Amino acid sequence: NPNHGKFIVLGYTVMMILVAAIAPKPVNWYLFCVYTGLAFMLGIFITQTMEVLMKSLKREQEQTRALRNSQRIIVDQQQALLASSKMSALGEMAGGVAHEINNPLAVIKSLTSQIQEVLGDEQLDKGLLKEMASDVEKTTNRIAKIVQGLRSFARDSGKDPHQVVNVQ
Repeated sequence: NPNHGKFIVLGYTVMMILVAAIAPKPVNWYLFCVYTGLAFMLGIFITQTMEVLMKSLKREQEQTRALRNSQRIIVDQQQALLASSKMSALGEMAGGVAHEINNPLAVIKSLTSQIQEVLGDEQLDKGLLKEMASDVEKTTNRIAKIVQGLRSFARDSGKDPHQVVNVQ
């Protein structure tokens, strides 16, 4: 409280007057005035010092609030940037996965169309059909490897039960 210094001076002055009034011997008024002047100067100094300290404290509190607000904004922006980065990476990965799976699917579709054409011919070439069926099997195995790679990327799938699948 900036008025604290004023109260100190007032209290000291009242105390000096009371001491002077009840003192048994005569009071040296010169010393009394000197001490009273010193008390007033001390009170003014304390009051001004307290005012400067209070202003400084308020300024520090405002700066601390502004700094905390800035830190909160920075953290929010970092979290948004991280989420955006994750979504971007996920989008790129999804595009890559779609491309890697679409290529083998296109091969399978082409081979099944060819198989249907060969089956429609009067002269059935079993060797060609076996080769086409083998290509379909290789292509489905490629897709299975892609999916297995995605599973191992997403989680530890080492403990998953494995099944043998016959595509013939």
